[in-house]
Amino acid sequence: MLRCLTSRQVSELIAYNSLEPIGYWTEWARTGQVCSVLANIHGKKGGRTFEPKDFMPDLPASDEEVKEQSLAQMKSAVLSIAAWAKKAGRLKGQKGIRPPVVRRRDDG
Repeated sequence: MLRCLTSRQVSELIAYNSLEPIGYWTEWARTGQVCSVLANIHGKKGGRTFEPKDFMPDLPASDEEVKEQSLAQMKSAVLSIAAWAKKAGRLKGQKGIRPPVVRRRDDG
């Protein structure tokens, strides 16, 4: 992409990024802000106040820090969440999770 841009265009992008940051972290910051506002509106009076960082992941500084999970690790995590939900009564009375019904429109 940089081969297609002039020096002036690159300078404009850098200036724009300093005013309105672009990228993955910025998206999480915006999402965290919305979530914290909603959590604070609907939270208990006098309870904990939430901040945007409470809803943002601790992202690694580089791709090298990212560790791959094995299938067994993923299965173990999902099963432990399901066991917690069952114990907490979150799954009470449910006979199973059904996928949503998708109705297709006839284009003919």
